[in-house]
Amino acid sequence: MLIIARKITNLTDARYFAAKDVAYLGFNLEKGTEGYLDPMYMQAMREWVEGPAITGEFSAATPLSVMNEAIRFYGLNAVIVPDSIRAASLESSDIIVKIGVKKDTILPLIDANHATQKVTLLLELEDINDSWSAYIDLLNGSPLPYFLQFDAQVSELQEILPQIQPLGLCFTGGEEEAVGVKSFDEIEAFFDVLSETD
Repeated sequence: MLIIARKITNLTDARYFAAKDVAYLGFNLEKGTEGYLDPMYMQAMREWVEGPAITGEFSAATPLSVMNEAIRFYGLNAVIVPDSIRAASLESSDIIVKIGVKKDTILPLIDANHATQKVTLLLELEDINDSWSAYIDLLNGSPLPYFLQFDAQVSELQEILPQIQPLGLCFTGGEEEAVGVKSFDEIEAFFDVLSETD
């Protein structure tokens, strides 16, 4: 199962996730938003890791021309953008379109009929206070391959994974306890579950 590690802000997270062979290492390049990382630091971090596709994340506030300039200038392997962005207009061969999902969400086609690039969805599940059964049909009816991001316990992940077919899961980086110091016990439990399903 593929993994996206997004909103990476420190080298500790970057090295941990790279060692876990994640497919994508994502950096928020949207200045003025939570988790923003100056591209200069992103460039420095990528020198320390090998393997993951270096991924830039943008909001709808960023003009397409600026996104495309960043793709070229920073040599981004992939991008994460909201569903309001026209994927076919981006100069990336690997586009991840993020959508906030509630149980009554209708998933759009997201340029599936005319995008020449590889387009994948990142479904951010909201309101998981409801039972998982409210989401299973929605997820299994996704028009495109998708990554899944949600706040849940390990036991809930074990319950839902056999009932859906995501391309992968998405985890988010966080703050260090001190420079170079961070506990990964909680997320390690998720990786243990995923290793059992492979």
